[in-house]
Amino acid sequence: MKKLKYILSLSLLWIAVSISAQESYVNIQYNMGFPVGNTQDFVDKTSFRGSSFEFGKYLNDNISVGMGIGWNTFYQSFPKATYPIEGGEITGKKYNYINAVPIMANVKYHFTREGPIHPYVGLHVGTFYMENRTDIGMYSFADKGWTFGIAPEAGVAIPVGQGVNFLVSAKYNQSFETSKIDQQGWFNLNFGISFTF
Repeated sequence: MKKLKYILSLSLLWIAVSISAQESYVNIQYNMGFPVGNTQDFVDKTSFRGSSFEFGKYLNDNISVGMGIGWNTFYQSFPKATYPIEGGEITGKKYNYINAVPIMANVKYHFTREGPIHPYVGLHVGTFYMENRTDIGMYSFADKGWTFGIAPEAGVAIPVGQGVNFLVSAKYNQSFETSKIDQQGWFNLNFGISFTF
């Protein structure tokens, strides 16, 4: 038993040292959002307000793992009218907002890290903080909460300097329904810079 613990401890130490010896990266991206499904039912306008930050490590030439946080907001205004609310009606100009903050771990497969473009695919898994809010005059109504979500991604890295890549990617964000908030979905078109060190 002691021998097994000794071998397991050395194996874990070797894995930790191996991972720490690999290249790391930081990605900073601007995100455009295109709502679908329930998200589009609430706000059907394209969002030009979004960003994301990601830190990760290459385990080898083809596989990387990382963590990231992002933010997307969707907004739409509606003309002054009488709108139904729980227990009655209200008259005024209506504004719908969706704020989404994903906090996710990811794994990516890099097809190649040589040549003029480096294509990759990835899967992000984690949580979203979602807030759907409607403002009418002085009144505000909101559904908000944390939900589990996934986000598959495909993109390319284009080398522009030593350890610097321009990034272009598409990602589909899917948060799942909870007792507090409906399922939400949107596509992101992302542009950014990656620094490898």
